[in-house]
Amino acid sequence: MPIYKRFSPLTLKEMQNRTRSPRSFGLLTVFLCLVGGVALLMYAAAMINETRRNASTIGQTLYFIIIGMQLVLVCFVAPALTATAISNERERGSYDVLCASLITPWQIVRGKLGAALGYTFLLIISTLPLLSLPLMLGGIEPFETVISIWIMLVSGLMFTSIGLFVSTFCKTNLGAIILTYSFVLLMVIGIPIFALIASSFGAVLFTGSSTLERFFMTLMIILTSLSPISTLVATELNFYSNGKLWEFSVPITGTTPLNLLPPFVILTICYVLLTLFTLWLAARRVSQADKS
Repeated sequence: MPIYKRFSPLTLKEMQNRTRSPRSFGLLTVFLCLVGGVALLMYAAAMINETRRNASTIGQTLYFIIIGMQLVLVCFVAPALTATAISNERERGSYDVLCASLITPWQIVRGKLGAALGYTFLLIISTLPLLSLPLMLGGIEPFETVISIWIMLVSGLMFTSIGLFVSTFCKTNLGAIILTYSFVLLMVIGIPIFALIASSFGAVLFTGSSTLERFFMTLMIILTSLSPISTLVATELNFYSNGKLWEFSVPITGTTPLNLLPPFVILTICYVLLTLFTLWLAARRVSQADKS
């Protein structure tokens, strides 16, 4: 049996609409031009200001610029692909017909998510050749690149799921977009800022007790790991200070360091669980609409 016949009709329809839309080609072109153009400009500027002996420094700079731009764009493009998936059906008046069809609520959710997720992964994969330049210049380990790509893939999965979940609650596209990006900004920027501010106070309040300090630092690391940007920064800082990607240690005053899972592992666990939960809630909302 061909692979495409294993997908539901809704999944195939959404994939066809996504791949044949001129907007999709335009977004992909803009995405590649933006990331590639900035990377090439920074490479040219670095080659002018640096000598060949500092090729590894240029490679590290390019790597952080490319990965940083990719991650930021994925965080804000991925939710837009699903934020209006269900609310758009309501505005067009086709939502009741969709719910009344033989397609199950889970197939509706999976179909809407699958097309958006496939396009998100296409955006990530299309920029991978740009990472060959910093790898050739040196200063970057291949495992760093693999972990960074993994963070982007997991983030794309999470944020497309959030957009789909919000879309099942909102009746208009504008409301769905506003609420979706409110959640995204909270996770990407709000939580790390809160963790940073809380850490500065906690360093003073809990210094006298190693037990409280360990508990507090564990909580702060978990909160920091909920944002893909702060997760990437913490992973890279830990690697350059300890030389290890799979071991993460936090210094504790007057006692042994606190050993935790690496931030990208915590991010993966939390995002997978949150994705499953949001998809379950989205399917439940569709099921309730079907019964009503």
